[in-house]
Amino acid sequence: MQVFIIGPTDKRGFLMSMYGVNKVSVNCFVKVFFPAILMGLMPYCPNRRISRFLLVYSLAFHILHRCFYIYVLTRYIGQYSDMDFVLMSLICTNCIFKTSCIVSHLFSIIRGREKFLSIVDVCLNEDFTRNRFRFITLAGVFVLPIPLIARQVVDTGWVSMMYCIGGIVDIVSIFLIAMQYCTLLEIATKRFIATKFSLHMQLNEIENATDMHNNILELTKKIHSIYGRTILVEVCYLGFDFIVAFYDAIQSVRVHQLYTWGVSTFFCSIGYILTIYILCNACETVMRMAEKFNAELFRLMRENKELCKNEKLQLYVTMKQTVNFTACGFFTLGYPLVTSIIAAATTYLVILVQFSMPAAPAKT
Repeated sequence: MQVFIIGPTDKRGFLMSMYGVNKVSVNCFVKVFFPAILMGLMPYCPNRRISRFLLVYSLAFHILHRCFYIYVLTRYIGQYSDMDFVLMSLICTNCIFKTSCIVSHLFSIIRGREKFLSIVDVCLNEDFTRNRFRFITLAGVFVLPIPLIARQVVDTGWVSMMYCIGGIVDIVSIFLIAMQYCTLLEIATKRFIATKFSLHMQLNEIENATDMHNNILELTKKIHSIYGRTILVEVCYLGFDFIVAFYDAIQSVRVHQLYTWGVSTFFCSIGYILTIYILCNACETVMRMAEKFNAELFRLMRENKELCKNEKLQLYVTMKQTVNFTACGFFTLGYPLVTSIIAAATTYLVILVQFSMPAAPAKT
């Protein structure tokens, strides 16, 4: 496997003091990704024997869950004989999006197995234990199901309860996939920060710092190459469900006077847009840290004439090596994506609400 070298062996004490000296252990890996392992979203780990069991468990879990969810979905639609075609289409489209997210994730991980294990192999224990997304993951797992559970006060019955449980499994799974991606990006962010500090620690070895910076860029691109397609499907689903849930919340309160259902659905839509925001925040942070290294290197070269004579450093500063995050080229993952989704949702909601308003009685 590829070994991530973060600097010369005799001059990397500073970086090692920040991240520890041991590579990630199986125990540390399981602690961080335990929710994802439990939900069948992490089919591999550093231990090869455990990886085989996790692969079988992941495939069996999601095949059985999808069959169960489709059965419950048909029963759920069947118990409402007056359900119109539009609402039925939205529910089925929602189910297709959820299935596509999970299938895309497992396919990408299984196909890029060696690449994924090489990413884990270069990580250190400190990279995971001091990762902020570890705590965001735990908070989201407990908070996201609350609005779905609260809606059961209105929609009772065993079919509705089973449908709610299936929905909780799906939305938590999609959130955990996003947090896997963000957790690995946070590792790259912390290493960009350490590399920027190393410019001051090793003024005579700045060429090594540029090599470290380039290695981290390659690590980041490798992470994104595994999760890129899944993130595309996931953002499309979350944006779609954000609009549908928001419209459902408005109609529940305005037309049916179901205030509990409307408020719960509103908070579901907030959870969807927050998940997109967390994804964009992780990508923006990585890009900002990568660009800060280039800015700091340029400043040092401008103040030191000897560094300006180094052709390798001149080339590196001129190229402005950085990383861009796109969903397979369709759109860029960043803060503008969040505002564009909210703007589009507002436009569609205004149109939907206007068309759903009852027509005024004709004057005689």
